[in-house]
Formats: sequence, structure tokens, C-alpha cells
Amino acid sequence: MGNRITSLLVVALLGLLLFTPAWADLLYDNGAINGTIGGWPISSPNKVTDSFSLTSASNLSGAQIGLWVYPTDYPSTVDWAIGTVGYASDVSSGTASLASSTLTNVSHGTTPGGFLLFESSFPVTGGVPAGTFWLTITGGEAAKFPGPYIFWDINYGPSVGFNNTGGAGSESFQIFGTSTAVPEPSTLLLLGPGLAGLWVWGRKKFKCI
Repeated sequence: MGNRITSLLVVALLGLLLFTPAWADLLYDNGAINGTIGGWPISSPNKVTDSFSLTSASNLSGAQIGLWVYPTDYPSTVDWAIGTVGYASDVSSGTASLASSTLTNVSHGTTPGGFLLFESSFPVTGGVPAGTFWLTITGGEAAKFPGPYIFWDINYGPSVGFNNTGGAGSESFQIFGTSTAVPEPSTLLLLGPGLAGLWVWGRKKFKCI
């Protein structure tokens, strides 16, 4: 009986090792919101696309960007796309509604021109391998002044950025998700002795009962 319980315990631990859900993480950070350089317009037909690189296969879950709007206004919606090349949506795409719970006002009239600056979060989806991808933002709308009055904050981060007319510097954004990397063989080797020790401990314990 004791051996059976111990064996089941070892099998369960191995199952947890191999199938435990991966952790949520910040997969890519293009730098903090700047708030002083300016912003590129993202209302249709304007589009801005920025590259980002992932070091391991991942399931994407969210993005965060900095958005400029006119005083007293706030961001309402943006269209987003993830692609393997700029402006593409071959991985995933959608329209994000920026509810008040997803917005943080990080500047009260201190940006050039008195614009308000918001940190805007929204969900994105898509499973991707390691490599370089592109986040494209367009269709931006502000709540009170619809039209060409919403801008993606420029911070000159490490990504490559483009807009409709050419280079766009680089914009402030972060990509979040879940790493799906398989544990390295060295990690499994280190866990092996630990599992063996647990098996011996369990066997001795049940013999004493």
C-alpha cells in the first residue's frame, strides 16, 4: 500500500513538472512612456507599427501603450494587430475598448501642448514562436473628440518603428504573455535526485506505519 501511494506521489510530481501552466510575464519592454517627445497619430487611415523580439515561444495575453489626447478627453478604442512583418495581422488582430479600468492618467497637462497622457492596457492574443514580430496600432479614437486627435507616445525605445510615411522613431509599449518554453535538460537532471530522495523518504515513512 505504501509503495503504491509513494509511486502515485512521484507520478503526480512529474506531471506537475511537465504540465504546470507557464507563468504570466512581461515578455517585451520597449521602455517607459516618455511624455515629452511627442506622438504619432493613430486614427485611421494612420498606422504605426513597431517591432518586438521574443526569446522563447509564448502565448500573448496583453499589451500596454502610451496615448496622447486633447485636454479633458481620454482614449476610447484602438485597432491592434500582431504580425510577422510590419502592418500585418497574420498572428492575430482585434479592436480594443479602453474602459476606464484599463487607463491610467500619467500626465495632467504637462506634455507639450497641454495634452493628457494615458497608460492604456488591452488584451491581445496569439501563440508565437521565438523571433521578431510587429505590433501595429491604428483606428484610434478619443471619447470626446473623435477623429485624428489621438497619438501613440514616442519614446525612441529599442524597437524599429514605422508609420504611413516612413520612419516613426519608436513608441512606448510593453507586451505581456505566457512563456511556453520547455524546461531545460539540465533542470530536469537536477530535479531527478530530488524526486528519488522523495521516493525513498515516502517508502520509509509508510514502512513505519
